[in-house]
Amino acid sequence: MNKIVSADRICPSCGHGPGRAVDSIATSEIVTAYKTGYGGIDVTGQFPSDSTHVTLLQCPNCDLRWYDPLAAGDDKLYEQLQKHDWYYQDDKAEFGFVAGLIAKLPGRPRVLEVGCGGGAFGLKIQGNVDYLGLEYNDLAAQRARSAGLDVHRRSVGEEAERNRGQYDVVCHFQVLEHVVDLSGFMRDCVALLRPGGLFAVSVPAEDSMIGLSPSHWLNMPPHHVTRWSDRALIDLFGRLGVRGVSLWHEPVAPYHQDWYRSTLRFRALARLGLGSASLREPPRVVRWLVRRKSISRLLEKLGSQGFPYPNRGVTVTAYGFA
Repeated sequence: MNKIVSADRICPSCGHGPGRAVDSIATSEIVTAYKTGYGGIDVTGQFPSDSTHVTLLQCPNCDLRWYDPLAAGDDKLYEQLQKHDWYYQDDKAEFGFVAGLIAKLPGRPRVLEVGCGGGAFGLKIQGNVDYLGLEYNDLAAQRARSAGLDVHRRSVGEEAERNRGQYDVVCHFQVLEHVVDLSGFMRDCVALLRPGGLFAVSVPAEDSMIGLSPSHWLNMPPHHVTRWSDRALIDLFGRLGVRGVSLWHEPVAPYHQDWYRSTLRFRALARLGLGSASLREPPRVVRWLVRRKSISRLLEKLGSQGFPYPNRGVTVTAYGFA
């Protein structure tokens, strides 16, 4: 196990600190994982030159988990990731859920989606709303515009200067976990809402199989820089003055069923003293046992005993009103 180096970093969400060091991993392990698992993507330059390890910290006040350093990936990383068909999905459960919330609003709502990607959500609600998308990834934004969506390459802060208090809905999906200045980013989002406007945010759910899965490379820098529990989300929304905050957890998606079952197997082996849900790759013997079909059902049964997140998928949506 790598030595965890203490970091005197305050929480980027609530400002308390120092965070408690939970785990650590060498940046070289992350670099190798991207080269071998994601089609040869080189993330060497995505980390500060003096960083040999990434440390996962947990806030004692709001429960946010964040990484030191907060090494967020640049445009080059996302251009490479979006070459994979699975990166920008056109039909996510959270799209349908938030579209349902918007459908209950009166009139023709003015909707802003921050980090709209290729425009899948905008196309889902198109025709029933006045929609604007913000997207910094040029290739994704071009795809959204070619589908007929109004998409611009500017920050949420710039949009807040132009259209403060002008939107009935502000939403973003799988964006917050990539943001370094998350407090400023979220304040700008809320500032764009009219009084009573709907604010909806979807993130990977730390209180799900993601939080119990070992070596989930996309849940680390340079891809994700924060990890959000239910408690951390509710705390943030409360400090932003958002009212009536609720959470919705998606069920396990059909394409994540294998991942869900493998998480149960890893958990069973951890209960037997073989490995744990850490940032690093599990020992080779643990990975071998997880793949053994002859004992998979037994491991899944053991892993499901007392499992805290039965049939809970990878995404949580927090929503409330300004």
